[in-house]
This record gives sequence, C-alpha cells and structure tokens, in this order.
Amino acid sequence: SGGYYAEAVGVLLDSYTTRTRNTGDISATANGVYTAGAYGLVSLGDYYSTVGSYYESSISAEASATYQAVAAGLVSNADGFSSVYNDGSISAVATADDGVGGAQAYGVYTGAFYSNFLSGSESDISAEASGYAAEAVGVAVNGYYSNFYNEGGISASATGYYAAAAGALVRGVGSIDAFNSGDITAEASGDNAAAYGAIVISYAGYALMDNDGDITATSDGYAYGVVVDGYTGNYVFNNGTITAEGGNDAQSIAIYAGDAYTEILNFSDGTINGAIVTGDGYGFFRNDGEWNAIGYSYLGGGDDDVWNRVGGVINLADASIDLGTFSADGNSFVNNGVITVSGEDNVIDMGGPMAAIPSLNPLAFYNNNLGGNNPHALIDFQDGDPDDVLTIIGDFAGQGDINVDVSIVNELSDLLYID
Repeated sequence: SGGYYAEAVGVLLDSYTTRTRNTGDISATANGVYTAGAYGLVSLGDYYSTVGSYYESSISAEASATYQAVAAGLVSNADGFSSVYNDGSISAVATADDGVGGAQAYGVYTGAFYSNFLSGSESDISAEASGYAAEAVGVAVNGYYSNFYNEGGISASATGYYAAAAGALVRGVGSIDAFNSGDITAEASGDNAAAYGAIVISYAGYALMDNDGDITATSDGYAYGVVVDGYTGNYVFNNGTITAEGGNDAQSIAIYAGDAYTEILNFSDGTINGAIVTGDGYGFFRNDGEWNAIGYSYLGGGDDDVWNRVGGVINLADASIDLGTFSADGNSFVNNGVITVSGEDNVIDMGGPMAAIPSLNPLAFYNNNLGGNNPHALIDFQDGDPDDVLTIIGDFAGQGDINVDVSIVNELSDLLYID
C-alpha cells in the first residue's frame, strides 16, 4: 500500500503440476495511487492445477487505486487441466475512482484445455467492482472443454458510468453442460449498465444451461437472466426461477439464445420472469410452468413452435410475443393451458415470411381443448375490469375457453382482436 503501483498475492503456486487444499483463511489487499492488483490464491500449472477450498474456509482479495484496480479471489490456470472446487467463502472487491478509473473483479477464474468448476451447497462466491468503468464476474470458466456445476451462491455487482456484471461466464470450444441448483445473481448500476445472470458460450458445440435454482439479473439498463450461444444448439432446461429486471420492460430479457437450434423447456416447477429472445434458427419453447412475459419477446427467423401445455400458465401484462419470420412449415402456437391477459397492449404475432399485417403465417394460433379429464384451454381476461386487450396477428382456431369481463351498464368488455 502507499506506492504508485501496488500488488498483493496471498498464496502463489507455480509449477509443472500444482495442488492446493485450503481449509483456512487467505487474504490479499493492495492500495495503490495509480494502479493496484490483489489476488487471494493463484495456482499456475504447466500441466495441471487443482484447487479445493473447503467448508468454513475463506479467500479474499481487495484492490483500490485511482486509475486501475484488479481483484481476483481465486485463479487457477494450466495448459492441460484446471479444476476448482469450493465449499467456503471467496470474495473479490475492486474499487477505482468513479470519474476516471477502471475496476475489474473476479471471484473465481479457471482456465485450461480442460477447465472445471464445482461448488458445494455452502459455497459463497462474490465479486464487486466500482469505478468509472466497472466489470464484475462471479465465476469465469474458460477452456477448450469447460464444465460448470454450482450448488452454492454466486454474486456479481458492478457500479459505474459503464458497468457490466455477470454471475457466471462459461466459455469453451466443445459442447458445454452447465448446471445450477444454487443462487446466481448479477447486478449492474450506472448510466450504461448491463447485467447477465449466467452466460454459456460454445464456439463449436452446443450450449446448455440446466437450472434447478435461482438465476437473477438486475440492471439500470439491460438485464439478461440466461444467455446461451452455441454453434450447434442452444438449450435451457428450467425447473427453478430465471428473472431479468432491467431498466424497463423492454430491457428485461429472461432468456437470450443465439442463432443455432434452440430448445427451451420450462418444467412444472419452473418460473420465467421476463422476455424470451432467440435467433434465426428453429426454436421450440415448451411451458409446463409459469412464464411472466413482459416487454417484447422475439423468436427470430426460422420455424418456431410455442406449446403451452396443460398446467402451463403464460401471463401477459402489456407484453408482446412475436414468432418472427418462418422458413418452411410456418410458426406454431398451441395453448393447452392458461394464458392470462392484463392491460391494453398485448400482442401475439404469428409472423410470416416477411413482416406483414395481417400475418401470412400458414398455421393458426390454436386455443385447444384436449377434452376428457384434461382442463380446458383458457384465455383469461377476467380481473374485474373490462379494459384488457389481446391482439392476435394471424388466424385463430380451437375449442378452448375465453373468459372476459363485461360491463352492461358502461357497454364495455375485454377484447380479443384477431388481425
């Protein structure tokens, strides 16, 4: 501390192979005038690096400076194999001047040809950055082959004029299966802010996020709950909660997928809060749980299928679902469950070969009663006020129910408009 350039490292291992088992406390603090770097535990292996930080252990790094501050709680890097396991506490805090400084904080970083991250239920990992430009990442996994398995808590917070926060960032060349049963949160505050709960990117394979826990992104600007961008496919399997709370509804994107084939399955215990945006590949969304659709959901080009199954609920609150342009057979939207409508500006656009009103999509929106012991498909406007509107751009078919509020005295009712 006190110098123009300050650097502190709690524990540094650098060898052909490194192994670390931490059951105690490790800390590093650096305070510099111009720049500062603080690293709690750094493990570098030419061949492999393995780090285990266990129950009730702690690793912390804190850096502060005027122009540039970098803090990393745990770094594991190797040419061949890197593996990190945590069931303790890991934190990184970087603070720079909010008028001129840049701050970067990483809770955990692991990188190698084979790169793995695993945490237990008692794991608590956090990254916090503040400055003029601030970047915080809770856990970053980089490798040719990358694996991510989280049972604990991961949080990232960034505050600045430019602010970006990611709870988990998993990148690789091969296919990636990322799993979460814990809590992942990202929060970004500032004039130009973006928060990402979990990002999974595969440059040559598929990208999969399997969530049984909670993933939340909160931002003054754009917020993305889960981002999947694979070369051969994008998959989100949700049996937990995925939430995006952006600066406004249009900036609240719960799930964002790239242009490859996309499959989103929201199971019966799953809840999605926010919009869904996908690229130009074939997209399939199956809902057995609850989707609180806000803002503008866009499913891009290519044939897209939306299936709200028996037991599934889609809540529209001044929200739009646009199936985009189709490529071959047309876009499909089948409702066997419940769609609730609140507000005067709700739209389901079946799309077409080009942007057009009326829709040129060959398939109708289908409100389908399965019959037998299955409950009726329902579009439900009823909330006590006859002022809700849903516009469906495209054809309409089916034998399901439509419940509306009616005021005979005022000659008003809710409205389903087929365009």
